[in-house]
Amino acid sequence: MSGQNIVSALDLAQAAPPSVSTQCRDYQRMADTLTWISAHFEEQPTLADIASRAGASPYHFQRLFSRWVGLSPKKYVQHLTLERAKASLDASQSVLASTFAAGLSSPGRLHDLFVNIEAVTPGEYKRGGAGLVIRHGIHDSPFGPCLLMHTPRGICALAFVDESDNGRTLASMSARWPNAELLADPGPGAELAARVFAPRDKDGDPLSVLLHGTPFQIQVWGALLRIPRGTVTSYQALASYIGKPNASRAVGTANGANPISYLIPCHRVIRKSGSLGGYRWGLGRKLAMLSQELNRLPPPTPRPTPPEGEREKEKWGSVHPPLPPPPLAGEGRGEGQRPRPAHPRTHPHPPVQEGEAENKEPDDTPRARRHRTANG
Repeated sequence: MSGQNIVSALDLAQAAPPSVSTQCRDYQRMADTLTWISAHFEEQPTLADIASRAGASPYHFQRLFSRWVGLSPKKYVQHLTLERAKASLDASQSVLASTFAAGLSSPGRLHDLFVNIEAVTPGEYKRGGAGLVIRHGIHDSPFGPCLLMHTPRGICALAFVDESDNGRTLASMSARWPNAELLADPGPGAELAARVFAPRDKDGDPLSVLLHGTPFQIQVWGALLRIPRGTVTSYQALASYIGKPNASRAVGTANGANPISYLIPCHRVIRKSGSLGGYRWGLGRKLAMLSQELNRLPPPTPRPTPPEGEREKEKWGSVHPPLPPPPLAGEGRGEGQRPRPAHPRTHPHPPVQEGEAENKEPDDTPRARRHRTANG
């Protein structure tokens, strides 16, 4: 069984999130730990095993892990199974079906995630960003240092960088805009980066993104924005949601080409089998993102239990369960038998009890007398 499985955590601990700089400092240790656990969870490693691997005491590692993931290491290992991943996929489908039923052609503001999405025009696409000024800078994030590129019209790239990057990520991300003017200016992007990784504020201004891609890529990236936080889907399901059920491979390719990681949540797409699949910025980072998103979900509001009679009324629409439907033609009766009524309540007369026919007064109507005469 593959160790690249998503955690489906239902009983989440609620803790005050640490600062972004603290999360950025701890990220690499946690990403390495999560990757190791996902590869060895079938061995059921203990807290001491995991803490030793992370180079920390069990006490301090328990606190760090619980703060990061929202679960203790023991519960995390218990949840990290392929069956849990498949159950998470199944549970997500009804949520996503309702979300996508609202229509992918709705206005640009996606209210669930408070993001304005704008795509470059075909003319701008051909010009490769000519006349556009793109500012860029490296910023701390909960998942390690990130490269943020933005224009006056919105964020156009968000990528993660490692210590040995040496400008490779900037060169890769700016290749979409070969004719744009690049300006190293991290100051204005710091506030944007903080807003990207902060909890969503329904009263705040939406973040804007500027997408440069083919019409199919834009369609896939727009669909990704509709996957709610704490939810996952498969490549096949995403292809069906955009009306192209046979294009799961192309959807996977477009998903991997997403230029604005995290904010456009391509990390919420996994394989139908329940394994994580791939991720451009590393599977440890993908697993860390999904784990932290689960931790930021609000606890479910318990529903009050109605009185006994009200529970039946809620279930059936009345205090009595409905009658079963009548049987289909030929159902429930042998050849040569008369059809039985669908239900005793629908029969016009009560059934005759045993012995009742012998004790009943004879019928003295003219029709009954003629019938008795004809039969001797």
